[in-house]
Amino acid sequence: MRTRTLLLVVALAPATLHAQADEQLRQAIRRYENLEIEQARLLFQQVISPSSPFPVSEAQRVTALTYLGATLATLGQRDSALTYFIAAIQRDALVDLDPRRFSEQERQVFTDARRRVFRVGMRPVPRDTLDPRTDRVNLTVATTHPGVVRVELVNTADETRYVLFEGDVDGPRDVPFNGLVPRSGDFVPAGAYDLVVTGESRVLEARRDSTSELLEIQHLVAPLDDTVATFRPDELLPERRPAASATRDLLYGIGVTAGALLSSQLIGKTALGGGASLAVPVAAAGAGAGLWAFLYRRTHLEIPENIAANQRRQAERARRNAEIMQRNAERVAATRIILRPLGQ
Repeated sequence: MRTRTLLLVVALAPATLHAQADEQLRQAIRRYENLEIEQARLLFQQVISPSSPFPVSEAQRVTALTYLGATLATLGQRDSALTYFIAAIQRDALVDLDPRRFSEQERQVFTDARRRVFRVGMRPVPRDTLDPRTDRVNLTVATTHPGVVRVELVNTADETRYVLFEGDVDGPRDVPFNGLVPRSGDFVPAGAYDLVVTGESRVLEARRDSTSELLEIQHLVAPLDDTVATFRPDELLPERRPAASATRDLLYGIGVTAGALLSSQLIGKTALGGGASLAVPVAAAGAGAGLWAFLYRRTHLEIPENIAANQRRQAERARRNAEIMQRNAERVAATRIILRPLGQ
């Protein structure tokens, strides 16, 4: 039991110490707002002191540095105020002074500090699920003073880059993102990306800065149906007769002719005397029919009824595939984009 209690105390210790830092910051801010400037300054200095008895987060440190700059500006110590303001800005380009809480004098010094250092910043990307047809997430970037900024997604696997924004920025700016490549409208491929913000100052020569955040893009799409395979040759009716059928018809006619002539010789003339005379026209007719059939088959090997049946079956298969592809296209168009920050 004692071991379990000790482990619980150890686990809760960091949170408790951070809460103590928050409480000291709240006390210092209350004193600042009550115009107890000197007492507030001492409390803020304790928060950022290396000998502080409790851990201080980066956000807490930025808050303390900002208020220290404000208290020194109020006391007329402009150079010292600039030092603290610049230290806060270097840690967080998005830091600003609310005019409802800070005086004009303090904000003037803070503005001067922003012009002396160029930094770009970005708010953490929220985890979100987007419908690209209707939804947007704002990627908030900022500069400490006017600069040219480029925001792009860089695929960590193949270095493919997708530019989301490029232009002038002064202070915070929202860059809307819906999961699509801006110029083509295609889906940004799924994968891990660095969201990179780079900037160059328009005030200070050759001053550049950059920041980035690692995130994952996933696609959520309904399962797609497979199209029906096209017919194999053995699944269709034969559309042409074999070329040998023409020769077979010719041989059949020749057979009729030969049979007629042969029968006239074997049977001989009848008592009426008409047997031989009948054989000649029959033989001629057989030969003519065979030749005609041969010539006709040579130029008419198609089987029209089979061709029509195959065309009907193929048209039905094509219609079914078109319906499947249309459903698949609708499902792809309804793809949802999942943004998942990594490392937060």
